[in-house]
Amino acid sequence: MRQAGEFEMAGTALGVAVRRRRVELGLTQRDLAELAELSVRTIGKIEQGKLPDTQSKSIDRVISALGIDPAIACSCSDSAIRVSVLGPLVVRLAGEVQELGAEKQRCLLGLLALRYGITVSQHEIVELLWGTKPPATWQNLIHTYVTRLRKALGNGGSHGHNAIVTAPSGYRLALGAQELDIATFDALVQQGEKPENLAAALDQWRGPLLADLPDRLRLHPAAVSAQERRISAAMAYADAVVEPKRQDEVIRRLQALIVEAPMHEGLLARVMLAMAAAGRQADAISLYSGARQLLGSELGVDPSAELRSAHERVLRQDVPAKANRLVPAQLPADVVGFSGRRSQLAALDSLLAEVRSGNSAAMVIAAIAGTGGVGKTALALHWAHQNKHHFPDGQLYVNLRGYDPDEPVDPADALAAFLRALGVETHSIPRDVSERSAMFRTMVADRRLLMILDNARAANVVRPLLPGTSEAFVVITSRESLRGLAVRDGARLIDVGVLNLAESRALMTTLIGQRVATAPRAADVLIKQCGHLPLAIRLVADLAARKPDLELADLAEELADEQHRLRLLDAGDDPYASIGPVFSWSYNKLSDEGARLFRLLGFLPGNTLDVYAAAVLLNTSREKASTLLAELVDAHLLDQDVNGRFRFHDLLRAYARQKAGRENQGQENLIDFYRAARSRAASVLAGARVPKTPTTTQPNSFASIPMHRFTHIIREGTHPFVTRKRP
Repeated sequence: MRQAGEFEMAGTALGVAVRRRRVELGLTQRDLAELAELSVRTIGKIEQGKLPDTQSKSIDRVISALGIDPAIACSCSDSAIRVSVLGPLVVRLAGEVQELGAEKQRCLLGLLALRYGITVSQHEIVELLWGTKPPATWQNLIHTYVTRLRKALGNGGSHGHNAIVTAPSGYRLALGAQELDIATFDALVQQGEKPENLAAALDQWRGPLLADLPDRLRLHPAAVSAQERRISAAMAYADAVVEPKRQDEVIRRLQALIVEAPMHEGLLARVMLAMAAAGRQADAISLYSGARQLLGSELGVDPSAELRSAHERVLRQDVPAKANRLVPAQLPADVVGFSGRRSQLAALDSLLAEVRSGNSAAMVIAAIAGTGGVGKTALALHWAHQNKHHFPDGQLYVNLRGYDPDEPVDPADALAAFLRALGVETHSIPRDVSERSAMFRTMVADRRLLMILDNARAANVVRPLLPGTSEAFVVITSRESLRGLAVRDGARLIDVGVLNLAESRALMTTLIGQRVATAPRAADVLIKQCGHLPLAIRLVADLAARKPDLELADLAEELADEQHRLRLLDAGDDPYASIGPVFSWSYNKLSDEGARLFRLLGFLPGNTLDVYAAAVLLNTSREKASTLLAELVDAHLLDQDVNGRFRFHDLLRAYARQKAGRENQGQENLIDFYRAARSRAASVLAGARVPKTPTTTQPNSFASIPMHRFTHIIREGTHPFVTRKRP
């Protein structure tokens, strides 16, 4: 048996790994605490190797937040406890197999392990162990079993981990992915459906679940659920592996499951296809014949549509990558140093699950929207590269140049390019766009494709390119909200904002390394000057990389003037990597009146306003101002909060001022507007009678201003337009 000091060293190894990964990402302990939703104190304990004082779930959260493979974390921590239920029940303490006692005692541990992290009620324990006729001493017996199991699990002794926690209504097994094999399996599956993760998850299984324990436990709902998760992971793994040379691995992993679930038609179909892809067509046909006979004799049913379809594909030798067809692979390279976007990636994963489930008759469309430079294309391409293995029929990509220095791509030209990529000869492509669209839909009707329609200007440009099949997944990026596409075509809108501070630091660290950790305050100033906009952060990182001897604090001082900052955030002859040109493509699409409002908003001393202020600034009606503000919001040049106020990104405001030049008409109107609003609000707060018309030289429309919008000006007394003296 290892001594207490050895456990401390094991804990320290995991702590070192956590700290090393955190520093690599440029995160402070507070940043990591926010990402993992834990306290800074807990993060500190984990990094110090104080595993006895730290709950397993906390370690699991940290592992997940940092992207550390649970299997690697397990080997790193060399955990004192290892409970295995994915096969015969085994408990190892410091590497030594523990004696677990009588059958009922083992069944109790098996149940707690299947329901890990959840309190199992005494009623559920009694029902499992004794059914409807428990002995009179059942409470004492359960207490005795728990006491003995705690001893087998270390009893909270040398390693200080109370594995079985007493709750008011029952007991809970407090083990995580580094200590419990079924938790490791679940964690690997949840990390994403990459073949490597799924293979590692399936390899956690050593045989049938709790194979050495009675049927009453193996038929428990928690055991049935675990088996269903195993089958789902196995089918996802088979779908993810499309290379013929790897089909033997698929066959090996799935055949072990077919022994336990010989009539699961989803598994049978995938093993048949894997056999055919590995050159074992006769074995695949034989497997189908045996399955058909078994289903008929045992259940009195014919093979399902899924199994019959797999049989037909085997007979046609149409497996698995459909070698008689061209398989396009048009994705541009993944972005370097991708950071953050956890919620958006999760939203895309959820939509992918809809596609893969086959339960939706309609095509699934994700519309990613956000301002210029926020990383919409980076998000789409990063996710696409992580998940392209789910689309064995290929990936199609087009930059529609909706916001671009070059002319937008005509839908007819995009369709022609797609058709050629799918093997259609140029002379066979119709001239008419509607005919091209129909041919494209026909070509992809039964293909599992991923389509990226990048930089779309409007819904009417996208619609001719949609495949019309639920087998394909379409991801669109645009600076427009594309609400029409959501209403008419069922697109799911995914909004992309700027990065948070932790994500911004991680991105900058990826780009310029330890200089961020060396000068964290200066790095934060630079991030703030960039407004947390990914493109701006990359440009600043490029400036820093080209000046390795320049302190980050000096660079921040150099960027302090916002107009000078705009000039410096320019990648020379590449307009796609320069802030000004990127913003200009949105600005140039605005109407004349929308563009004028955008320029005038650059003179606001703050970065928020409402529709009333915009109306005064333009000397127009509230309705007209509302329409123009909506135009700016749709173009993602303004954001609107839940209170109805509109917010400017700092760099966009600087760009607006640059475009405005000396054009500042309306500013004095706005000054008088805020003064009138303050006067009326002060009267209301003081209980005085409000005059019908304010004492101002501006129009009497000020009298219709809702006072609740301006009372904060009186209470704070700091608004620059209110306190400023006119010349």
